Amino acid sequence: MPQKIEQLQQELRDIRRENDSLQAKLASAASDDIFSSAEEIDGIKVIHKQVNAKDMASLRQFADNWKDKKIGGVLVLGAVSDEKVNLIAAVSKDAIEQNLHAGKIIKEVAALCGGNGGGKPDLAQAGGKNPDQLAAALNAVPSIVQKLK
Repeated sequence: MPQKIEQLQQELRDIRRENDSLQAKLASAASDDIFSSAEEIDGIKVIHKQVNAKDMASLRQFADNWKDKKIGGVLVLGAVSDEKVNLIAAVSKDAIEQNLHAGKIIKEVAALCGGNGGGKPDLAQAGGKNPDQLAAALNAVPSIVQKLK
């Protein structure tokens, strides 16, 4: 019996590992569509979208893909998971040089979703309590970027 339990636990670990790998591949594939939707605000590329992400780690994967592609500018993504909002913001070096700060951006976006957050100049994350406000919060990103610049 203990041997069977160990075998099942190993199978579960393998399935979870495979699931994580597939989630990363899906995020990478979806990234191209998301990143092509950049709009220009005062000379800075700004991407602000709601995405399907099961958790904060999945959102960080999107941010990592964005950095790897060297798109530049500002990225703000949000997702709803378990009736809560997860948000991430990333800011490139050239945008940081123009006084943009991911922590300040995410703090304002999160406040619109009934949440709070913060972080470094180049990467920040937040949570919120009002998923029904996520779309409006993400739509406010261009004006937040313009105000903070």
